[in-house]
Amino acid sequence: MKVLHYSPESGLKHIGVLLRDIIENFRQARELSVRMFTRDIKAGYREFFLGFFWAFSKPLGVVIPFAFLEQQNILQVDTGDIPPFAYMLICNTFWFVFVDTFTATRGLATTSMAILSKVRFAVEALYLAGVWRVLFNFGLQCIAIALVMIFWKIPLHNLVVFLPVAIFSLVLAGTALGFLLMPLVTLVKDLNNLVVTLVSLWFFITPIIYPPETEGLIGVFAAYNPITPLVVTAKQCMTATEFTMLPQFIMVTVVFTVLAILGLILQRIALPILVERMNA
Repeated sequence: MKVLHYSPESGLKHIGVLLRDIIENFRQARELSVRMFTRDIKAGYREFFLGFFWAFSKPLGVVIPFAFLEQQNILQVDTGDIPPFAYMLICNTFWFVFVDTFTATRGLATTSMAILSKVRFAVEALYLAGVWRVLFNFGLQCIAIALVMIFWKIPLHNLVVFLPVAIFSLVLAGTALGFLLMPLVTLVKDLNNLVVTLVSLWFFITPIIYPPETEGLIGVFAAYNPITPLVVTAKQCMTATEFTMLPQFIMVTVVFTVLAILGLILQRIALPILVERMNA
């Protein structure tokens, strides 16, 4: 039987032990996270008449208005040889991989507060279950993308083999930012609403359906937007023959890797305090 030792000392005094515990918890949490993921999928989609259709609703809800505006010559987007609807569907799908991971990680403590206050388990299972849900929804959206590409006979290029790396980087970015903000948005509800609003604005200053600009204010936003190289590289895996932001993609991925590790340490230290404060 495993013996647990509780101490008033901060985990930061023994950072090596803390990291080893986090890695061990991830190993132990795999089976539990799959069970949580399966439970959430069955319970979630069973309540809706249209079922899995809602996995496509968010990207379609964004794509259809933009495609209509483009068709009416109100919005001009250079999509090359790819039909605008297909291009926008592909690009928005990658954006929602980041946003869904960010949302799930940021709200981990709030959505699971009831179980966290009653049962002791590897909380990393909650994060992994959230990632499985994001990847599951992405897989469903990939089916829609495949059907669209077959319908319009859109060819795939060699860059598609790098798509898993691009998706991993988007999940990593959402994880890092979500964990770093989790303690604040859990304690300050107004801050969570502010973040939701800022993410909506973030969509428009990120070159998702339009190419990265180099001039003007939008060019400044694109240059200093950390998600720009991740989204651009991801959509180029499906729509281009060469990468244009590969060095930036590698640099940003490394930075988000470090931030994700720091975020994991932060949530490990902050989560017990948050549970105690929220149930006081």
